[in-house]
Formats: sequence, C-alpha cells, structure tokens
Amino acid sequence: MDGHEAPPPPPPPPASTNIPPAPPMPVPPVYGGWVATTQAPNVPMQLATPWRRLGAYVIDALVFLPVWIGVFFGLFFHDFANDPLFDEARAGIQPSDAQIQAFVNRLQGKFFVYALVVGALYGVYNVLFTKLRGQTLGKMAVGVKVVQIYDGSLPTWGNAGLRWALPTIVGLVPFYGSIGVLLIYLWMFWDPNKQGLHDKLAKTIVLRVFPGQRL
Repeated sequence: MDGHEAPPPPPPPPASTNIPPAPPMPVPPVYGGWVATTQAPNVPMQLATPWRRLGAYVIDALVFLPVWIGVFFGLFFHDFANDPLFDEARAGIQPSDAQIQAFVNRLQGKFFVYALVVGALYGVYNVLFTKLRGQTLGKMAVGVKVVQIYDGSLPTWGNAGLRWALPTIVGLVPFYGSIGVLLIYLWMFWDPNKQGLHDKLAKTIVLRVFPGQRL
C-alpha cells in the first residue's frame, strides 16, 4: 500500500537426496564356469525340479505309447492268433502251466527283438530332439530344456547319446537293472545341480524355460 512491491516468496526447499537404493539384482547361478543368463528380462534362470522332469518323462511315454503298441502287434499278432495254446483257450480248455511256459519260451526271442526295436526307436527320438532342441515333446510341454553345463549350449550328439544310453544299458542288466535305473534318476533329488547320473555322465543340466524365454 505504500508503493513498494511485496518481497518475493522464499524458494522451495531443495528436494531430498535420500533416494532409496535400487534392490540388488539377483546373481545368476554359475555352472562349471558358465554364468546362467536369460534373454527374458526379470526372469530368473532356474533348474528344473525333479517332479517337473518326471512329468516330461510321463508325457513322452504317452506320446510314444502308440509306437510301442504298434510294434508289439506287428511282432506278436500272428503268434497270439494262431498258436495252439489260444485255440484250446478259445475252446474252453484250461492250458496247463507247462503249456504256458512252452509258449513263453517260444516267444523269448521275439520279446528280445521287441525290446531292441522299441528301445532303438525311442533312442532315435530322444537323442534327435535333445540334440536339435534340447527338448523332447514332453520337455516342451512342461517347459524344461537340456543344456551343456559348461557353456549353456545345446548338447552335442555324443552327450545327447550318453544321456539316453546310460539308463538304457543299465536297464538291460538282469535282476539289478531296474534298481540301477531308479538310482540314475533319483540322484537328481539330492544333487545340488539337480543332475541325474546320466546328466553327470553327459555333462548336462536341465533348466526351467518360461513362456517367451530363450536360453
């Protein structure tokens, strides 16, 4: 009112510089000197759990079931349809234990051929998909992938073959083969890298793969 302008308002207080620090980035796991990284932002690299891997085995078995059934019928249909043992059974005559044992003995060679054929076919499927994609159809379905432990690349032909060959060969051992195969796969439950013995032989690990993630 006296002709003088009012003094300007005081400047605002300086902004606080106490900015909270950003949360630490997760440290990627290290496998044999290879640092696991991912091309999907904010998606951590994880080892596949044994239960998820078991799910992949079950799906692969279901995928391959028609092949096993087809080979079985191709090899044994004629024997089951024309063997005298089944003619007697269809006529209502109860076969003796000796007749049943003789029938089994006649087919032992074919059972061995059947095991070789289905084992070889499954081996081709398993090794081919593991080498070219790191994933069988079962592994694709549950989201896991096989990689080399030392650099994260796809397995070589040799290592893909070793992963399949170890449990297959051990399973052929009479009496104790099934126990050996069980030990090979159960090993992943207590191994720090969740490796089965076949993984250790082939120098591979199995990683969890999330939708949209590329390893």
